[in-house]
Amino acid sequence: MKSQARPVAITATIYLLSVLAMATVGVVVPFIGNFAGALGVSKSAIALAIALFSAPTAVFATVGGVFIDRMGLRPSLIVALITMIVGDLIVWSASSLFVLYGGMLVSGFGYGVIAVGGPAVLIAVMEGGTRIRAMSFWSTYAPAGFAVGLLIAVPFATGPYWRAAQLAHAAMGLLLLLVSLAILPRVERAAVSPADRSRRPVGNLLAVVRDLPLLRLAVAVSVPNCISYGTSLVTPSYLAEAHHVSLAASSSSVAFAKIFAMTVGGVVMGQLLAREVSGRMLFRCVAIVGAMAQVLIYLPASNMIVAIGALVVWLFAFGGLSGTAMAVLPTLVKDPTRGAAASGLVNQFISLLSFATPSLYFGLSGWTSYVGFALAGLAVCIVAMPPSRRGQTAVNPPSTTSAVPEI
Repeated sequence: MKSQARPVAITATIYLLSVLAMATVGVVVPFIGNFAGALGVSKSAIALAIALFSAPTAVFATVGGVFIDRMGLRPSLIVALITMIVGDLIVWSASSLFVLYGGMLVSGFGYGVIAVGGPAVLIAVMEGGTRIRAMSFWSTYAPAGFAVGLLIAVPFATGPYWRAAQLAHAAMGLLLLLVSLAILPRVERAAVSPADRSRRPVGNLLAVVRDLPLLRLAVAVSVPNCISYGTSLVTPSYLAEAHHVSLAASSSSVAFAKIFAMTVGGVVMGQLLAREVSGRMLFRCVAIVGAMAQVLIYLPASNMIVAIGALVVWLFAFGGLSGTAMAVLPTLVKDPTRGAAASGLVNQFISLLSFATPSLYFGLSGWTSYVGFALAGLAVCIVAMPPSRRGQTAVNPPSTTSAVPEI
Protein backbone atom coordinates (compact mmCIF):
# COMPACT_ATOMS: atom_id res chain seq x y z
CA MET A 1 0.00 0.00 0.00
CA LYS A 2 1.33 3.45 -0.85
CA SER A 3 1.95 5.78 2.06
CA GLN A 4 -0.50 8.36 0.76
CA ALA A 5 -3.27 5.76 0.88
CA ARG A 6 -2.42 4.93 4.49
CA PRO A 7 -4.73 7.55 6.12
CA VAL A 8 -7.70 6.10 4.22
CA ALA A 9 -6.95 2.60 5.47
CA ILE A 10 -6.49 3.78 9.06
CA THR A 11 -9.66 5.88 8.99
CA ALA A 12 -11.66 3.00 7.52
CA THR A 13 -10.36 0.57 10.14
CA ILE A 14 -11.11 2.90 13.07
CA TYR A 15 -14.56 3.59 11.62
CA LEU A 16 -15.34 -0.10 11.19
CA LEU A 17 -14.16 -0.83 14.73
CA SER A 18 -16.48 1.87 16.08
CA VAL A 19 -19.40 0.75 13.90
CA LEU A 20 -19.04 -2.89 14.95
CA ALA A 21 -18.77 -1.92 18.62
CA MET A 22 -21.97 0.14 18.40
CA ALA A 23 -23.67 -2.65 16.44
CA THR A 24 -23.75 -4.72 19.65
CA VAL A 25 -26.82 -2.77 20.75
CA GLY A 26 -28.49 -3.08 17.36
CA VAL A 27 -28.05 -6.87 17.46
CA VAL A 28 -29.65 -7.23 20.90
CA VAL A 29 -32.59 -4.80 20.56
CA PRO A 30 -34.69 -6.91 18.13
CA PHE A 31 -34.45 -9.87 20.50
CA ILE A 32 -35.58 -8.18 23.71
CA GLY A 33 -38.71 -10.34 23.71
CA ASN A 34 -36.74 -13.49 22.90
CA PHE A 35 -34.30 -12.93 25.75
CA ALA A 36 -37.14 -12.12 28.14
CA GLY A 37 -38.94 -15.35 27.25
CA ALA A 38 -35.82 -17.52 27.34
CA LEU A 39 -34.67 -16.15 30.71
CA GLY A 40 -38.12 -15.85 32.25
CA VAL A 41 -37.86 -12.13 33.02
CA SER A 42 -39.62 -8.93 31.98
CA LYS A 43 -38.68 -6.90 28.93
CA SER A 44 -37.70 -4.02 31.20
CA ALA A 45 -35.04 -6.26 32.76
CA ILE A 46 -33.57 -6.86 29.29
CA ALA A 47 -33.77 -3.12 28.59
CA LEU A 48 -31.60 -2.60 31.68
CA ALA A 49 -29.05 -4.99 30.18
CA ILE A 50 -28.91 -2.78 27.10
CA ALA A 51 -28.45 0.30 29.30
CA LEU A 52 -25.55 -1.42 31.07
CA PHE A 53 -23.70 -1.45 27.75
CA SER A 54 -23.12 2.30 28.19
CA ALA A 55 -22.19 2.10 31.86
CA PRO A 56 -18.40 1.57 31.51
CA THR A 57 -18.05 4.58 29.21
CA ALA A 58 -20.27 6.76 31.41
CA VAL A 59 -18.27 5.95 34.53
CA PHE A 60 -14.69 5.42 33.40
CA ALA A 61 -14.19 7.19 30.05
CA THR A 62 -11.94 10.02 31.22
CA VAL A 63 -9.87 7.93 33.64
CA GLY A 64 -9.79 5.12 31.08
CA GLY A 65 -8.51 7.52 28.44
CA VAL A 66 -5.52 8.36 30.61
CA PHE A 67 -4.62 4.68 30.93
CA ILE A 68 -5.20 4.07 27.21
CA ASP A 69 -2.62 6.78 26.53
CA ARG A 70 -0.32 5.00 28.97
CA MET A 71 -0.91 1.47 27.65
CA GLY A 72 -0.69 2.52 23.99
CA LEU A 73 -3.41 3.06 21.40
CA ARG A 74 -2.84 0.02 19.18
CA PRO A 75 -2.67 -2.58 21.99
CA SER A 76 -5.67 -0.96 23.72
CA LEU A 77 -7.82 -1.24 20.59
CA ILE A 78 -6.75 -4.84 19.97
CA VAL A 79 -7.58 -5.82 23.55
CA ALA A 80 -10.90 -3.95 23.32
CA LEU A 81 -11.89 -5.85 20.18
CA ILE A 82 -11.04 -9.18 21.81
CA THR A 83 -13.03 -8.12 24.88
CA MET A 84 -16.02 -7.29 22.69
CA ILE A 85 -15.86 -10.75 21.08
CA VAL A 86 -15.78 -12.35 24.54
CA GLY A 87 -18.82 -10.26 25.47
CA ASP A 88 -20.67 -11.60 22.42
CA LEU A 89 -19.96 -15.16 23.50
CA ILE A 90 -21.16 -14.48 27.05
CA VAL A 91 -24.42 -12.95 25.76
CA TRP A 92 -24.85 -15.85 23.33
CA SER A 93 -24.51 -18.42 26.12
CA ALA A 94 -26.42 -16.46 28.79
CA SER A 95 -28.69 -18.78 30.78
CA SER A 96 -29.56 -16.22 33.45
CA LEU A 97 -30.22 -12.51 33.65
CA PHE A 98 -27.03 -11.80 35.57
CA VAL A 99 -24.90 -13.58 32.97
CA LEU A 100 -26.58 -11.41 30.32
CA TYR A 101 -25.80 -8.32 32.39
CA GLY A 102 -22.19 -9.44 32.64
CA GLY A 103 -21.95 -9.99 28.89
CA MET A 104 -23.32 -6.55 28.10
CA LEU A 105 -20.94 -4.93 30.60
CA VAL A 106 -17.98 -6.76 29.04
CA SER A 107 -19.08 -5.68 25.55
CA GLY A 108 -19.60 -2.15 26.85
CA PHE A 109 -16.06 -2.07 28.19
CA GLY A 110 -14.74 -2.98 24.75
CA TYR A 111 -16.96 -0.36 23.15
CA GLY A 112 -15.78 2.32 25.58
CA VAL A 113 -12.10 1.70 24.79
CA ILE A 114 -12.79 1.80 21.04
CA ALA A 115 -14.89 4.98 21.31
CA VAL A 116 -12.12 6.69 23.28
CA GLY A 117 -9.05 5.21 21.58
CA GLY A 118 -10.28 5.37 17.98
CA PRO A 119 -10.31 9.17 17.60
CA ALA A 120 -7.08 9.36 19.59
CA VAL A 121 -5.39 7.33 16.83
CA LEU A 122 -6.67 9.78 14.21
CA ILE A 123 -5.36 12.69 16.29
CA ALA A 124 -1.95 11.07 16.70
CA VAL A 125 -1.16 9.98 13.14
CA MET A 126 -2.90 12.49 10.88
CA GLU A 127 -2.56 16.17 10.14
CA GLY A 128 -4.41 19.10 8.63
CA GLY A 129 -7.32 18.54 6.26
CA THR A 130 -6.84 14.76 6.26
CA ARG A 131 -7.32 14.63 10.01
CA ILE A 132 -10.31 16.98 9.92
CA ARG A 133 -12.11 14.87 7.32
CA ALA A 134 -11.27 11.69 9.23
CA MET A 135 -12.60 13.04 12.54
CA SER A 136 -15.78 14.36 10.94
CA PHE A 137 -16.43 11.06 9.19
CA TRP A 138 -15.70 9.04 12.34
CA SER A 139 -18.25 11.08 14.32
CA THR A 140 -21.06 9.49 12.27
CA TYR A 141 -20.38 5.91 13.43
CA ALA A 142 -23.22 5.65 15.99
CA PRO A 143 -26.28 5.61 13.67
CA ALA A 144 -24.42 3.47 11.15
CA GLY A 145 -23.43 1.03 13.88
CA PHE A 146 -26.94 0.65 15.21
CA ALA A 147 -28.24 0.06 11.67
CA VAL A 148 -25.53 -2.54 11.01
CA GLY A 149 -26.56 -4.34 14.19
CA LEU A 150 -30.16 -4.49 12.99
CA LEU A 151 -29.01 -5.86 9.63
CA ILE A 152 -26.95 -8.55 11.37
CA ALA A 153 -30.03 -9.55 13.36
CA VAL A 154 -32.41 -9.73 10.38
CA PRO A 155 -31.46 -13.24 9.11
CA PHE A 156 -32.02 -14.65 12.60
CA ALA A 157 -35.21 -12.76 13.41
CA THR A 158 -37.43 -15.80 12.89
CA GLY A 159 -36.82 -19.38 13.90
CA PRO A 160 -35.15 -21.04 16.88
CA TYR A 161 -31.59 -19.89 16.15
CA TRP A 162 -31.97 -16.21 17.06
CA ARG A 163 -29.03 -16.37 19.45
CA ALA A 164 -26.77 -17.05 16.46
CA ALA A 165 -26.91 -13.31 15.71
CA GLN A 166 -24.40 -12.88 18.55
CA LEU A 167 -22.10 -15.43 16.93
CA ALA A 168 -22.36 -13.61 13.59
CA HIS A 169 -21.35 -10.37 15.32
CA ALA A 170 -18.44 -12.16 17.02
CA ALA A 171 -17.32 -13.64 13.69
CA MET A 172 -17.23 -10.17 12.18
CA GLY A 173 -15.16 -9.10 15.16
CA LEU A 174 -12.63 -11.88 14.48
CA LEU A 175 -12.36 -10.81 10.85
CA LEU A 176 -11.88 -7.19 11.86
CA LEU A 177 -9.25 -8.28 14.39
CA LEU A 178 -7.13 -9.61 11.53
CA VAL A 179 -7.62 -6.37 9.60
CA SER A 180 -6.74 -4.30 12.66
CA LEU A 181 -3.52 -6.22 13.28
CA ALA A 182 -2.47 -5.40 9.72
CA ILE A 183 -3.63 -1.78 9.51
CA LEU A 184 -3.56 -0.11 12.93
CA PRO A 185 -0.40 2.00 13.29
CA ARG A 186 2.10 1.62 16.11
CA VAL A 187 1.96 4.90 17.97
CA GLU A 188 4.91 5.20 20.30
CA ARG A 189 4.20 6.32 23.83
CA ALA A 190 6.07 9.24 25.29
CA ALA A 191 9.03 8.23 27.44
CA VAL A 192 8.30 8.37 31.17
CA SER A 193 11.04 8.36 33.80
CA PRO A 194 10.71 5.87 36.68
CA ALA A 195 10.29 8.75 39.13
CA ASP A 196 7.32 10.14 37.15
CA ARG A 197 5.77 6.77 36.28
CA SER A 198 3.37 6.69 39.21
CA ARG A 199 2.48 10.38 39.01
CA ARG A 200 1.94 10.75 35.26
CA PRO A 201 -1.58 9.22 35.03
CA VAL A 202 -2.83 11.49 37.82
CA GLY A 203 -1.17 14.50 36.21
CA ASN A 204 -2.70 13.71 32.82
CA LEU A 205 -6.13 13.28 34.37
CA LEU A 206 -5.93 16.59 36.22
CA ALA A 207 -4.62 18.36 33.13
CA VAL A 208 -7.64 17.20 31.11
CA VAL A 209 -10.39 17.86 33.65
CA ARG A 210 -8.99 21.35 34.32
CA ASP A 211 -8.83 22.25 30.63
CA LEU A 212 -11.72 24.70 30.18
CA PRO A 213 -11.79 24.60 26.34
CA LEU A 214 -12.02 20.79 26.46
CA LEU A 215 -14.83 20.96 29.02
CA ARG A 216 -16.66 23.48 26.82
CA LEU A 217 -16.22 21.21 23.80
CA ALA A 218 -17.57 18.25 25.80
CA VAL A 219 -20.73 20.26 26.52
CA ALA A 220 -21.01 21.37 22.89
CA VAL A 221 -20.78 17.74 21.70
CA SER A 222 -22.89 16.01 24.35
CA VAL A 223 -25.94 18.28 24.43
CA PRO A 224 -26.76 17.84 20.70
CA ASN A 225 -26.35 14.09 21.26
CA CYS A 226 -28.90 14.31 24.06
CA ILE A 227 -31.34 16.25 21.87
CA SER A 228 -30.90 13.87 18.93
CA TYR A 229 -31.28 10.79 21.13
CA GLY A 230 -34.42 12.23 22.70
CA THR A 231 -35.80 13.18 19.30
CA SER A 232 -35.25 9.62 18.08
CA LEU A 233 -37.05 8.25 21.15
CA VAL A 234 -40.20 10.35 20.91
CA THR A 235 -40.68 11.25 17.24
CA PRO A 236 -41.93 7.85 15.96
CA SER A 237 -44.88 7.78 18.35
CA TYR A 238 -45.35 11.58 18.32
CA LEU A 239 -45.53 11.80 14.52
CA ALA A 240 -47.75 8.72 14.30
CA GLU A 241 -50.21 10.26 16.74
CA ALA A 242 -50.00 13.85 15.49
CA HIS A 243 -50.34 13.00 11.79
CA HIS A 244 -52.45 9.83 12.01
CA VAL A 245 -50.04 7.41 10.36
CA SER A 246 -48.98 3.94 11.42
CA LEU A 247 -46.18 3.55 13.93
CA ALA A 248 -44.34 1.28 11.48
CA ALA A 249 -44.41 3.94 8.76
CA SER A 250 -43.30 6.62 11.18
CA SER A 251 -40.48 4.48 12.61
CA SER A 252 -39.21 3.53 9.15
CA SER A 253 -39.13 7.17 8.10
CA VAL A 254 -37.20 8.16 11.22
CA ALA A 255 -34.68 5.32 10.80
CA PHE A 256 -33.99 6.10 7.13
CA ALA A 257 -33.63 9.81 7.81
CA LYS A 258 -31.24 9.18 10.70
CA ILE A 259 -28.81 6.96 8.81
CA PHE A 260 -28.73 9.05 5.64
CA ALA A 261 -28.80 12.61 6.92
CA MET A 262 -26.35 12.32 9.80
CA THR A 263 -23.71 10.53 7.75
CA VAL A 264 -23.96 13.08 4.95
CA GLY A 265 -23.84 15.91 7.49
CA GLY A 266 -20.61 14.69 9.03
CA VAL A 267 -18.91 14.19 5.68
CA VAL A 268 -19.98 17.58 4.29
CA MET A 269 -18.83 19.41 7.42
CA GLY A 270 -15.46 17.68 7.17
CA GLN A 271 -15.02 18.91 3.60
CA LEU A 272 -15.93 22.49 4.60
CA LEU A 273 -13.61 22.49 7.61
CA ALA A 274 -10.76 21.08 5.52
CA ARG A 275 -11.12 24.22 3.39
CA GLU A 276 -10.41 26.30 6.51
CA VAL A 277 -13.98 27.44 7.11
CA SER A 278 -14.21 28.66 10.73
CA GLY A 279 -15.33 25.69 12.81
CA ARG A 280 -16.92 27.87 15.49
CA MET A 281 -18.90 29.95 12.99
CA LEU A 282 -19.97 26.84 11.07
CA PHE A 283 -21.11 25.23 14.33
CA ARG A 284 -23.24 28.27 15.17
CA CYS A 285 -24.86 28.38 11.72
CA VAL A 286 -25.66 24.66 11.79
CA ALA A 287 -27.07 24.96 15.32
CA ILE A 288 -29.46 27.72 14.17
CA VAL A 289 -30.61 25.57 11.25
CA GLY A 290 -31.10 22.66 13.64
CA ALA A 291 -33.17 24.84 15.98
CA MET A 292 -35.52 25.82 13.16
CA ALA A 293 -35.83 22.17 12.15
CA GLN A 294 -36.74 21.18 15.71
CA VAL A 295 -39.62 23.65 15.67
CA LEU A 296 -40.99 22.24 12.40
CA ILE A 297 -40.69 18.62 13.57
CA TYR A 298 -43.09 19.16 16.46
CA LEU A 299 -45.23 22.06 15.24
CA PRO A 300 -48.84 20.76 15.12
CA ALA A 301 -49.57 22.87 12.05
CA SER A 302 -46.96 20.89 10.06
CA ASN A 303 -48.04 17.90 8.01
CA MET A 304 -46.19 14.58 7.87
CA ILE A 305 -44.16 15.55 4.79
CA VAL A 306 -42.97 18.78 6.41
CA ALA A 307 -42.20 16.99 9.67
CA ILE A 308 -40.11 14.27 7.99
CA GLY A 309 -38.34 16.89 5.88
CA ALA A 310 -37.57 18.85 9.04
CA LEU A 311 -36.32 15.65 10.67
CA VAL A 312 -33.91 15.10 7.78
CA VAL A 313 -32.68 18.69 8.16
CA TRP A 314 -32.28 18.25 11.92
CA LEU A 315 -30.31 15.03 11.52
CA PHE A 316 -28.15 16.65 8.86
CA ALA A 317 -27.56 19.50 11.31
CA PHE A 318 -26.75 17.05 14.10
CA GLY A 319 -24.24 15.28 11.86
CA GLY A 320 -22.74 18.68 11.12
CA LEU A 321 -22.60 19.65 14.79
CA SER A 322 -20.90 16.38 15.72
CA GLY A 323 -18.50 16.47 12.79
CA THR A 324 -17.54 20.11 13.37
CA ALA A 325 -16.98 19.66 17.09
CA MET A 326 -14.93 16.47 16.73
CA ALA A 327 -12.81 18.13 14.03
CA VAL A 328 -11.97 20.90 16.53
CA LEU A 329 -10.98 18.39 19.24
CA PRO A 330 -7.42 17.75 17.93
CA THR A 331 -6.59 21.46 18.06
CA LEU A 332 -7.48 21.54 21.76
CA VAL A 333 -5.13 18.69 22.66
CA LYS A 334 -2.01 20.49 23.84
CA ASP A 335 -0.08 17.26 24.46
CA PRO A 336 -0.49 14.59 21.74
CA THR A 337 0.16 11.87 24.35
CA ARG A 338 -3.11 12.88 26.04
CA GLY A 339 -5.34 12.34 23.00
CA ALA A 340 -7.24 9.40 24.53
CA ALA A 341 -7.75 11.25 27.81
CA ALA A 342 -9.28 14.21 25.95
CA SER A 343 -11.45 11.89 23.84
CA GLY A 344 -12.46 10.09 27.04
CA LEU A 345 -13.65 13.31 28.63
CA VAL A 346 -15.90 14.06 25.65
CA ASN A 347 -17.26 10.50 25.54
CA GLN A 348 -17.95 10.56 29.27
CA PHE A 349 -20.11 13.66 28.91
CA ILE A 350 -21.98 12.02 26.01
CA SER A 351 -22.58 8.80 27.94
CA LEU A 352 -23.75 10.56 31.11
CA LEU A 353 -26.30 12.61 29.19
CA SER A 354 -27.36 9.51 27.24
CA PHE A 355 -28.24 7.87 30.55
CA ALA A 356 -30.42 10.83 31.51
CA THR A 357 -32.10 11.36 28.13
CA PRO A 358 -34.85 8.68 28.19
CA SER A 359 -36.15 9.79 31.60
CA LEU A 360 -35.90 13.43 30.57
CA TYR A 361 -37.70 13.16 27.24
CA PHE A 362 -40.36 10.73 28.41
CA GLY A 363 -41.00 13.14 31.27
CA LEU A 364 -41.77 15.97 28.84
CA SER A 365 -45.26 16.41 27.42
CA GLY A 366 -46.52 18.51 24.55
CA TRP A 367 -44.74 19.92 21.54
CA THR A 368 -43.78 23.14 23.30
CA SER A 369 -41.77 21.17 25.89
CA TYR A 370 -39.81 19.31 23.22
CA VAL A 371 -39.12 22.49 21.27
CA GLY A 372 -38.28 24.50 24.37
CA PHE A 373 -35.72 21.97 25.59
CA ALA A 374 -34.11 21.71 22.15
CA LEU A 375 -33.84 25.49 21.72
CA ALA A 376 -32.40 25.96 25.19
CA GLY A 377 -29.91 23.14 24.66
CA LEU A 378 -28.72 24.45 21.31
CA ALA A 379 -28.32 27.94 22.78
CA VAL A 380 -26.08 26.45 25.48
CA CYS A 381 -24.06 24.68 22.76
CA ILE A 382 -23.52 27.87 20.78
CA VAL A 383 -22.16 29.60 23.89
CA ALA A 384 -20.09 26.60 24.99
CA MET A 385 -18.41 25.81 21.66
CA PRO A 386 -14.76 26.92 22.06
CA PRO A 387 -12.61 28.42 19.34
CA SER A 388 -9.72 26.39 18.02
CA ARG A 389 -6.83 26.75 20.42
CA ARG A 390 -4.68 27.85 17.51
CA GLY A 391 -7.31 29.99 15.85
CA GLN A 392 -8.31 27.60 13.06
CA THR A 393 -9.25 23.96 12.87
CA ALA A 394 -6.77 23.11 10.15
CA VAL A 395 -3.65 23.80 12.16
CA ASN A 396 -1.75 20.69 13.20
CA PRO A 397 -0.92 19.69 16.76
CA PRO A 398 2.67 19.30 17.88
CA SER A 399 4.48 16.56 16.05
CA THR A 400 3.89 13.10 17.51
CA THR A 401 6.29 10.22 17.72
CA SER A 402 4.06 7.90 15.76
CA ALA A 403 5.66 5.27 13.62
CA VAL A 404 3.47 4.30 10.68
CA PRO A 405 4.99 1.35 8.85
CA GLU A 406 4.43 0.71 5.16
CA ILE A 407 1.99 -2.07 4.29
